[in-house]
Amino acid sequence: MSSIAIADNNAIRMYQGWNLVPVGIPVSGQCTINDYSAMYLYSPLENKYHGGQTTNGNFNDPSLGQIYSQYRDTYLTPGDSGTSAWFYFNNECDLTITGGINPQKLDMKLFTGWNFITISGLMNGLKPSEIFQNCNVEKIYGWDAQNQQWKKGSLENPTTVKISDIGTSAIVKVSSECTLSNGTANPPQLPN
Repeated sequence: MSSIAIADNNAIRMYQGWNLVPVGIPVSGQCTINDYSAMYLYSPLENKYHGGQTTNGNFNDPSLGQIYSQYRDTYLTPGDSGTSAWFYFNNECDLTITGGINPQKLDMKLFTGWNFITISGLMNGLKPSEIFQNCNVEKIYGWDAQNQQWKKGSLENPTTVKISDIGTSAIVKVSSECTLSNGTANPPQLPN
């Protein structure tokens, strides 16, 4: 479920064209505000994009920050990581993750319809069926930024999330609101 490539040194390769980039994760590196010319954040609550063309990193759509803050507390996992945004890069460059993509718990809320998610450290070693066990998933896709095309995923995929998947993005369509799972069941309740 790859949308961005992460090397062993936490470098994220941004390709020319559209890239899904984790939101709220500290990064540095050779990419600058002059390397991208557009950014869009998807609002699952409104079923639409906010953002647009950029000039020196400033967006022409002032509602982007307002929409982000409206659903940030329920949509993003602790530490502001959890969702992804579209960035259009004019050329290839590398970002380096300088902060963690490892929220304290995996309880990100998904809304009916499409949701953008970032693969976190808590998903490492889990199968897609474990991560989405509380959700009725209709579709799952990853973005292949190098080839600028979607790649279809599956809950039946027996492959577990690997360290190299952390920081990549996926879009998931669910039929109703649900919460991601860390793959563990709740213990039995105590007797009366």
